[in-house]
Amino acid sequence: MSRLKRLHRITLILTAVMYGGSLIWFLISYGGLEDEIGIHFDPKGFDVFASKRFGFYPFVAGTILTILLQLCRSLSDKLKESPKLNKTGNDKFRNLVKIYADIFTLMIAVFFTSWNWAVINQNAYYHCNYFYNGLLTFMPLMVFALPVVDVVYKHKYKNPEYKRRRKNESTN
Repeated sequence: MSRLKRLHRITLILTAVMYGGSLIWFLISYGGLEDEIGIHFDPKGFDVFASKRFGFYPFVAGTILTILLQLCRSLSDKLKESPKLNKTGNDKFRNLVKIYADIFTLMIAVFFTSWNWAVINQNAYYHCNYFYNGLLTFMPLMVFALPVVDVVYKHKYKNPEYKRRRKNESTN
């Protein structure tokens, strides 16, 4: 099994454990929650209160986002090959898409699981560390550009067919 498949399986298992554990904990705690619970918060504490049924929202939203990300990951194999990149460059780019889809899946799972725990325990501290969540969420977005630029730079214009076509266009 390749490292990429192993990473993908580990990602899915960890995500399922996080969502499953928080859902089970929420269902166990559901009876003990008040009818109106805090479901959204800022650094000062809860600022939105609603029926305890809305406590399912973090779990549902996280699951939907995870499914969408994994759908994008599976569609990466269907990406049209760039004529400017050679075969190796196209393969590396697809693998980067898959790796980042798995990384973002884990980040989303951590984010929504911490939100779920905050709602279950009615303590915004579990989720309100904005610096940590912001760093966790946006650092990979910034780092994503580096390998993509590297792949494109190393493999751009290495496709012999593209070179031939470009040469023919310039002579005409």
